[in-house]
Amino acid sequence: MIAVMGMCVVMVSASTSALAAEIPDQKELSINEENIIQPRVNWTGNARLSTDGYYNVTSSNNIFRDSPKVTNHAGNPGTIKVRIINGNGKQVGNTKEIKAGKTVTMDQIPAFSGTYTLQAKAISKAGSYTITID
Repeated sequence: MIAVMGMCVVMVSASTSALAAEIPDQKELSINEENIIQPRVNWTGNARLSTDGYYNVTSSNNIFRDSPKVTNHAGNPGTIKVRIINGNGKQVGNTKEIKAGKTVTMDQIPAFSGTYTLQAKAISKAGSYTITID
């Protein structure tokens, strides 16, 4: 009976020391909003714009919130106006003017807001414009 008790004590002792062992170099992983990867639309292309009205440039199905950056490439004929329209035809945020060679950040598009479309128009000179949305 003493032998059995001794064996139990040894097992408990071994078990306790295994649980109490320190983990060297333990680090905590903390995730904040800056670390979260959020896919966004990334598009560059040419759009034929006039001064008459807005033209659809590109569309994206939005499942993440986004504040896209829009660039009117250097070498384009002039300044453009851009806006974002949701799937119901309503404007999201404010209209922005972008000089050639400049970039603006559009107002935030809410997450899960469906399809949105970037529209643009030339302010003073019609022509072919290279535009990037990122």
